[in-house]
Amino acid sequence: MSAKKKQTRKAANGGEVIRLNPDRKLGDTVLKRMTSVSVLTTTGGGALAVQTRNSDVTGATEFSSFQARYVTYRVLKVVWHFFPRRPVNTTTAADVPGALVVTRDPSGVVAPANTTLAWAIAHAKVFSSARPWSISNSASEEDHLLWTESSVTIPTTNRFQLYMTANSLPLTTAVGDLFIEWITEWRGSQ
Repeated sequence: MSAKKKQTRKAANGGEVIRLNPDRKLGDTVLKRMTSVSVLTTTGGGALAVQTRNSDVTGATEFSSFQARYVTYRVLKVVWHFFPRRPVNTTTAADVPGALVVTRDPSGVVAPANTTLAWAIAHAKVFSSARPWSISNSASEEDHLLWTESSVTIPTTNRFQLYMTANSLPLTTAVGDLFIEWITEWRGSQ
């Protein structure tokens, strides 16, 4: 495929999603990959609930420097990369891996209370807490692509997210690291 052609793929809703190279200038806009890392620790009951919305990009390592340089922004994609902290081949009860149910939520508000409810959501995926995995959620609705002033958080009506829940994991244990990426687009250089 020539460098001048747009690389595209079909979105789940039948529309066309443009696949872009992060950290690239597009005329008056700039694409930037923003990042964060968090440790996933279970509760005293062995449960885990994690969500990353497109609006959470304000906590990314690089956000404040871009916020000062551009007038508006939007998030095109949220990506999770999970890396377990426990050995893959274990023999102790405290190291037994569990199931992580992950959902791609276009509304940005879903928060199922347990894995059963999370699994019932369309497009839910199951991953092991003992193996590395990745998943992404792209802006899929028109409201997701609206521009937001860089001085404010993305409004509730324009949010999408990734949500993970797990039950019956080792109690009060760091089960893994979550490497988060937001593919953002910025415009209006100041």
